Amino acid sequence: MNIWSHEDEESQLPSITLQELENVEKNIGKRLPAAYKSSLVEQNGGYLNFSSVPVDALDEEVERLEIDHLYGIEKQGVVTGTYLVKEWDLPGDVFIISGASGGFFVLDYAASKENPPVVFLEIDSDVKFAIADSFEEFLAKLSKESAYEDFEEGGSVSQEEADTIFAGSDVMLIEEILLVFIYTENQEWYFQQLRKLSTHPDLIVRETVLNVLDTNLEFYREESDPQFHYLLEETIGNLLASDVHIAEHAKELKAQFNG
Repeated sequence: MNIWSHEDEESQLPSITLQELENVEKNIGKRLPAAYKSSLVEQNGGYLNFSSVPVDALDEEVERLEIDHLYGIEKQGVVTGTYLVKEWDLPGDVFIISGASGGFFVLDYAASKENPPVVFLEIDSDVKFAIADSFEEFLAKLSKESAYEDFEEGGSVSQEEADTIFAGSDVMLIEEILLVFIYTENQEWYFQQLRKLSTHPDLIVRETVLNVLDTNLEFYREESDPQFHYLLEETIGNLLASDVHIAEHAKELKAQFNG
């Protein structure tokens, strides 16, 4: 199964072997799923040929979650999958395989040490969404179907309706609509929304703004009209004054933007 897009080499880590992965396992004290290791030997992290995965629970309001990348494994030094667990103070015995707006896809070792299931862990609420009973099953469930097909730009939500949503109190809907308009042609409007929402009282919204910039800042800097760049700078400035973990990541964004 070809899961990798191979389009963005900058998102990939240097190639890694099974022997090197076994050394990493010894260092982190966790046995990584064979299918995960096989995927990383093929390509050590990066963007996927897929965009979403279904939530494995019929009673959940959320039917699909966006996922477009997997983290690679560092041969030496800090391992992203364990570093982020400490950085975000995540509960339980987990190993992060991918990040998404408002949470992380993780291997849940609290459920099984030998064959951990894949779950999505919301950062702000610590709620777990069941995704797959194993990493192999997780790969089989990956889909090219959009997680936000009901909210595609030009479809059921206009910019005027988005303005109303952004001014409302439905945090999860705000998050969804922010992601829907990431590549809108009206960049000035979207950057204004990012700036406004970067000071939103809810942590999830601020984290969504951070994640949008973390994923797209280079694209915005190179492809958007420079006269709108001040909006991005002011947004980053607002994030620098936010929670400690957001501010730390915002420092990296500021350096990237000015680099």
